[in-house]
Amino acid sequence: MSPRERKLLVIFCVTIFIIVNLLILPRLLRLRTQMESDLVLLRSQRDESRFWLGEKDLWLSRGKWLADKTPQFENEGAANTALLETIQKGAAQRKIEITDVNVVDAVEHGRLKETAVKLNAVGPSKQMIEWIHELQQPGNLQGVKELSVKVEEDRKRIRCQLNIIRFYTMKAQ
Repeated sequence: MSPRERKLLVIFCVTIFIIVNLLILPRLLRLRTQMESDLVLLRSQRDESRFWLGEKDLWLSRGKWLADKTPQFENEGAANTALLETIQKGAAQRKIEITDVNVVDAVEHGRLKETAVKLNAVGPSKQMIEWIHELQQPGNLQGVKELSVKVEEDRKRIRCQLNIIRFYTMKAQ
């Protein structure tokens, strides 16, 4: 090969090398940037997973507590009846008058169901506060979801609108 041909060959190879680099280099840089962001995301997920694994015993004990404490009923009607009985029993003990009772359709939350009762109640201030406190005990998996309070003019009685909920599961058949 002559010196001129060698020179042309070198120029041709350098030109091809530059063109290939100009086409491939941006793609490689984009891939590197994408891989770096993926690595940050994966490290974040790893750290979060380590945190939850550290909390494993706590969540297992909470799951066991829920399994032990969650009431089980044959059907939705039995759950509604049990909730109404609990409400009426506590209200009667404290001389609280209950009116406008409406049972709300059950809502599912995974394996748990939620039943609710909307009602109006009127009673002495102290007894009403004790009754509302009693309704919200975590061991019963029930609570007051909504509460509207109006104090009557004599300031001895309270008028409340409540939405009381209870979580439960269905008995296995």
